Amino acid sequence: MRIRPIPEWRQCLHFDSVRVALLLALLSAIQADVLPLVAPLFPPHAWPWVTGGVALAIVLLRLRQQQLPGRPAAPGSPHDTHPDPETPQTPSN
Repeated sequence: MRIRPIPEWRQCLHFDSVRVALLLALLSAIQADVLPLVAPLFPPHAWPWVTGGVALAIVLLRLRQQQLPGRPAAPGSPHDTHPDPETPQTPSN
């Protein structure tokens, strides 16, 4: 099975889900050094819940429509600023 990257893979750092995934990787890498410093805030038995919450945030961010800067939004997405010509427009006062 061959994995094909998305067309904008070179701009992946603009995606919120990629940023949070990198944060999770960083937290895992520095866990041994940081855990004693944050022990008053997060006891050691709570650390898996913190990292699990970050992992859940990654999943939720992947489900959200993400737009690259300078690229038009997908039609119908919340970022779409061009109205659908088929949809009647109501005048705003």
